[in-house]
Amino acid sequence: MKSLLKLYFVFGVIFSSSSFSYAYIENVTKGYPTCLSCHYSPSGGDLLTEYGRSLSNEMMSTFSNENFAKPLFDVVKESKWAKYGGDLRTVQTYVDTPGSTNGRLFLMQANAEIGLEFHEKAMFVGTVGVQGGPNESDARGDFISERHYVLVTPNQTSRIRVGKFRTNFGINDPNHTRAIKSRIHFGFLSETYNLEYTKFSENWELSINLGTGRLDKERTNSNDEDALSAKFTHFINGKSRIGGSLLYGTKDTEDRFVLAAHGIFPVAKKFYGIFEIDYENSDVKSAPSTNELVTMHTRFGYKPLKGLLAYALYDYTKANLESSLSEAFGPGFGVQWFPYPHFELSLELQRQRIRALNDNVDAGFLVAHIYF
Repeated sequence: MKSLLKLYFVFGVIFSSSSFSYAYIENVTKGYPTCLSCHYSPSGGDLLTEYGRSLSNEMMSTFSNENFAKPLFDVVKESKWAKYGGDLRTVQTYVDTPGSTNGRLFLMQANAEIGLEFHEKAMFVGTVGVQGGPNESDARGDFISERHYVLVTPNQTSRIRVGKFRTNFGINDPNHTRAIKSRIHFGFLSETYNLEYTKFSENWELSINLGTGRLDKERTNSNDEDALSAKFTHFINGKSRIGGSLLYGTKDTEDRFVLAAHGIFPVAKKFYGIFEIDYENSDVKSAPSTNELVTMHTRFGYKPLKGLLAYALYDYTKANLESSLSEAFGPGFGVQWFPYPHFELSLELQRQRIRALNDNVDAGFLVAHIYF
């Protein structure tokens, strides 16, 4: 019973505190292998460029509407030095364990984003908003700035970023609750203070990051990691990317090493594939013990018409390489629809086989998202 309650708690936390960024990585297979095609951030997500907004209207949405694609739906005009954005998102969650079934509907995210170009080669990007979550969440309604940083463009092939943002590691999957993100501490509200340098060319991209944890709050075991990481990506034929990431992190309680391989590629004209495999090795300082973790996510999608994506997925997690009882694995499916520019509906359901319980857990979400 304790294991079952713990499992329910884990799934409840994961699906009640989901955070998605609008980095739609499937666009790689449409000829946009680098995130800078559509975003100011080198790792994708965050504030959209003017070109990124035009693509959301012309390529990503079932029905076109130029006003919807503009910042704040054209209510506020952008200028050369000021860019605007934001997110409003609600979610319906579903978790079915052998002991109980639970579902919740709540506001998940509400923030505004601004980019201020204070120099011809530098801009400030930041968000302000309130933290979402179920009614019983302690931090619900609290002020939050998920990210704020200065982005410098020394030249056309490099970027320097300093401030608070999520470390560029693996694939920037919009669902940061997946095991490949949450289990290695790149999930919900995992933004930390970093200094990042990104270099890119026509065929490759290299990002090096020095992380210093959370400088804006009291350092605890969950946010005090100092880390050095790197990510290399090779672009293939302009429509595929494959690469690897590595990280070494240290904090008061443990040291860890994380290695990842990832890729995005077209399978056929309307089909695509995505994968990421992570391996983490951590040494606990208070005891002579080593922990190992393996996570894997694979996804195959189909785009039957403009603005509509359907996909099948399979996840695998093993928290102890010496015990099969630590395994959790299973398939799922999802549908993502953009009826108009900057309007999104997403549905995903997944079944996980939990070896320790010798039983299944079903979980899913339905998200309604407007990004400005």
